[in-house]
Amino acid sequence: YFSAHWCPPCRGFTPSLIKFYDALKEKRDDFELVFVSSDRDEGAFDEYYGEMTCHALPYAQRDLKTSLSKKFKVSGIPTLVVMGPDGSTITTDARSDVSSDPEGAKFPWKPPTFEEVFPATVVNKGEKVESSTLDDKYLMLYFSAHWC
Repeated sequence: YFSAHWCPPCRGFTPSLIKFYDALKEKRDDFELVFVSSDRDEGAFDEYYGEMTCHALPYAQRDLKTSLSKKFKVSGIPTLVVMGPDGSTITTDARSDVSSDPEGAKFPWKPPTFEEVFPATVVNKGEKVESSTLDDKYLMLYFSAHWC
């Protein structure tokens, strides 16, 4: 969880996240929450982390905080990332998942697979093409519209 004491949206979301975390911990024990601070000093980190019931990356590990921020392309806070036990990224938008699924019924919020959302057929100039003919190829999905 990328957050900071000085950030108003973080201060607004953190209580909801900790409430979510504590409630879900009562139901299951196959996950953890780690606070990754963007606080400006260790005093602010200590005060903010004191409100939390989760783990934290030690404040002094600023280089690791920077590396994690780059790995997950954190461009703003608060950002909540969910990773699988194998280290794979499940979602970098878990903040919205906590808000839309406060009971954690769909946790860990795995997105549908490509196969689940990609159609069985596509068209090429009006002619249907079986998607299976695209197997073993790199696909570039181009999202656009005439009006844009």
